[in-house]
Amino acid sequence: MEVRNAAGSVRFCRMTTEEIRGIFSSRVCLLADTIKLIYSDVDRAVVLFSGDFEDYPLLRRTAGGLPEVCCMPPLFGENLKNIALTGPGIFDGAGQAWRPVKKSKMTDFQWKKLLASGGVVDDTGEIWYPSKEALNGAKTVAQLEM
Repeated sequence: MEVRNAAGSVRFCRMTTEEIRGIFSSRVCLLADTIKLIYSDVDRAVVLFSGDFEDYPLLRRTAGGLPEVCCMPPLFGENLKNIALTGPGIFDGAGQAWRPVKKSKMTDFQWKKLLASGGVVDDTGEIWYPSKEALNGAKTVAQLEM
């Protein structure tokens, strides 16, 4: 797993137990078998994932027996065993950069405040996206799934 700290240095955590301290920025973290990451009890570690869409490639996979296309999540691995993430630290998935919001999940006041913050709304006017790129990404995935 690659984790970059604020100074830009890289730390690799592979099949070992490693204590994480401080604030780190990262793209996708590819997990491998037998990893145990321990967040320091003294300095609550924070891993800030990138808000850049280029850092999260599309992948085809099967979920619930059905094929789908999705973005690779910030923490990713397949068919893994012996994975542990422990301690009081925080993984910030940068959802503000990509997460759509449904109008039906908000009050009128919240929806108006969200619209005033920027972003774009889909053709139905029911789903807000933080950027045109996020909206286009959803359309690309829908086309790939057909």
